[in-house]
Amino acid sequence: MNKTEAISDQSINLRAFVQKYHYAILLFLAYCFMYFETYQELFEGPWSTDQDGHGPFIVMLAIAVGYYKWTDVLASNLSTSNSSNYLGGLFLLVGLLFFTVGHSQELILFDAGSQIPVLIGLTLILGGYKAVLIFSFPILFLLFSVPLPGWVLDGFTQPMKLFLSETVTNLLYSYGYPIAQNGVTLYIDQYQLLVKDACVGLNSLFSLSAVGVFYIYLVKPERLIHTLLLVSLIIPAAIAANFLRVLFLVLITYYFGDEAGQGFLHDFSGLVMFLSALMVFLMIDQILVRGGVWLKKKKSHEK
Repeated sequence: MNKTEAISDQSINLRAFVQKYHYAILLFLAYCFMYFETYQELFEGPWSTDQDGHGPFIVMLAIAVGYYKWTDVLASNLSTSNSSNYLGGLFLLVGLLFFTVGHSQELILFDAGSQIPVLIGLTLILGGYKAVLIFSFPILFLLFSVPLPGWVLDGFTQPMKLFLSETVTNLLYSYGYPIAQNGVTLYIDQYQLLVKDACVGLNSLFSLSAVGVFYIYLVKPERLIHTLLLVSLIIPAAIAANFLRVLFLVLITYYFGDEAGQGFLHDFSGLVMFLSALMVFLMIDQILVRGGVWLKKKKSHEK
């Protein structure tokens, strides 16, 4: 086959693809146009802060999983029904209502969160129930990219900051470090550190929970009990990772000075927190896997 024939075949395949999925392509372009300003506001606002900086990564992971799932769509015999169309229209209507209210009233929770019912509605209309099952994870995973409102954060942030501040202070004091605490302010040697919302807030728990959910999705444990145990340990692992982050920052400040603690290493400690959470999940997963293998061997020997 020469170069001209290869190009011709590619153009035919592309034309066939466009003809088959032209409605989906048009709706996707409309979706991008509709949410362009929303994403612009997210990048310039919440996603540019430490508290919600995980948002773009969540979206990229959702897109990657959705792209991977597209092969399942091509291999499936998708069909719609009246019930899927009606239900899809209802989801789409609810999503558009949330989008309108959020966009007009500058409520980013409604504005960005409206993507989920909109995507579910469009998927139901275009591909039916089977398509929704295929794309359920990437669509619902986008929930982790939606910034939480202040009234939600304030109710959880302060108790968590106090708990972790006290825990870090008691641990380091027991090892002879010159550390004291006043509320969420830590004093170590001549340095003073304020435990900020970005370090131990609900947002960090939210983002670390996203890490746990994505890990469970990738691993796909065979046993239900295995999955339930991993899910139940998401929040404790996230709290443990937050504890390590605060501990890491305090020790950096003590040994290398305030500038190091509040500068580059502060950002690096965020990476340590995520890696710590991931390592905790890996360790727990391996323990559960090895425990399952041991139980199987024990049962086989008993027989």
